[in-house]
Amino acid sequence: MRMANYVQIIYRIIITYIVLLTITRLMGKREISQFSYFDYVIGITIGSISANLIVDGTKSIVNIFIILFVFCFLQIFSSYISLKNISFRKITTGAKTMLIKNGKVIEKNLIKERLNIDELSTKLREKNVFNLADVEFAFLEIDGNISVQKKPNIQPLTPSHLKLPTTYT
Repeated sequence: MRMANYVQIIYRIIITYIVLLTITRLMGKREISQFSYFDYVIGITIGSISANLIVDGTKSIVNIFIILFVFCFLQIFSSYISLKNISFRKITTGAKTMLIKNGKVIEKNLIKERLNIDELSTKLREKNVFNLADVEFAFLEIDGNISVQKKPNIQPLTPSHLKLPTTYT
């Protein structure tokens, strides 16, 4: 490889870095754990396009940047529409799925989400639930986490249960 090739690669890396920084700022601040599956796929796609730009010196930088910015625009646009339109949000991000109701596992929803009982039990133990009968509701959220509401007789006591006054700090 000649020195000119190294310079070209370094130039492409620097330009790609700046463009990716710009795109991530435009797309907004969210933790990775808050990404929907669709957001995750878009992120991987943008990364793949960027890697292609750096590695393949035959591709036009301008064309790749147009592709990156169109992906960015589409992601921002779909996020905006998702804020305003519930039907569109369900298409792009999905909806939560009830997995347990009154201590009973909803088998058809486990199958729909391709989740087995062992994985469900593991997720429940992570929430300090060791007995399915203690669960009033459990939902698989759109980000892949499980939310659990224990039955009222299992939930810990709070000052409001005992009608104790509290002060705010």
